[in-house]
Amino acid sequence: MEEFINFNSQYTVVDAYATSTLGKGSKPLTSFAAWLYDRYLNGVEGSGPALPSFDFSNAYGQTSNSAANFQANELQLAIWVAMGYTPSEIGGEVGGWYDMYDGKVAGWESAYLSDVNNSLWSGTGDVYILNLQRSDNGRNAQDQLIRHPMLPVPEAGSLLVWLTVAGTCMALVWRKSMA
Repeated sequence: MEEFINFNSQYTVVDAYATSTLGKGSKPLTSFAAWLYDRYLNGVEGSGPALPSFDFSNAYGQTSNSAANFQANELQLAIWVAMGYTPSEIGGEVGGWYDMYDGKVAGWESAYLSDVNNSLWSGTGDVYILNLQRSDNGRNAQDQLIRHPMLPVPEAGSLLVWLTVAGTCMALVWRKSMA
């Protein structure tokens, strides 16, 4: 993991709706990673199915900063694993960061597979990767997951019908005003 983000720096958006990360070792957005992020956001927002075994009442350290940081690290590790990062890329020395936070990954994967098998989740939903570069030097910054529902674009046939209806209505109004 060679990319970082500093919230006091400016960044340029390379792609707001990417399906893979930038940089060496580019990783595709997987269905499991998207599910983890979607279920986390649902829990924070209090809408839809939430990430199991995550204490949303303490998501931001409302009762315990150390517990909030620990579960945030568990989620971060799960997302990295789901994206295909290896223990050595994450910091997988025995007893290291990877080993410390991998307790919930298997349980979340089981819940994800249950949702997939019961047709409650497919693909990557409306989760995308926001590719960023530093504005000052053009280096890749740490990509961010985002959730953005895409509005459906009408297919060409429907668009043509509605434009024809609108044009006819406008012509009738114009014709009536000229009479």
